[in-house]
Amino acid sequence: MSYGHADRIAGTGQPTPSKKPAPFVDPALWSRPDLQPALHTHDVGALFRVLGELGIGQRRIAELIGRSQSRVSEITHGRPVSSYGVLAEIVAALGIPSERVGLSWWGSDGH
Repeated sequence: MSYGHADRIAGTGQPTPSKKPAPFVDPALWSRPDLQPALHTHDVGALFRVLGELGIGQRRIAELIGRSQSRVSEITHGRPVSSYGVLAEIVAALGIPSERVGLSWWGSDGH
C-alpha cells in the first residue's frame, strides 16, 4: 500500500473527485443592500440573523463555520467577533467574498 491511493483503500476503485462544494446560499446574498452595513462593520451577529431569516439555522451555520451551536447563538445575540482570524474563517466558510467585509486588498469593484 502506498500513499495517494485513498480511493483504492475506500474500495471505490475510482479516483476521488476534487470538486469544490457549491455555495450553500446564492452568492447574490452578499450584495444585498440591507446586508452591506453588517458586512462592512463586521457585524457577524446581524449576518447570522439574516441567514436565520433565510431558513439557515444556527446548527447548520455552526457546521459550516466549524464552531459550536452555542457559540453561534452567542454571536447571534450580540457577542462580537473581535478576532481577525475567526472573522476570516467565518467569511471563508460562508463563501463571502473577502472584499465585501474589507478583508482584501481589492475594493468591492475589484480595484
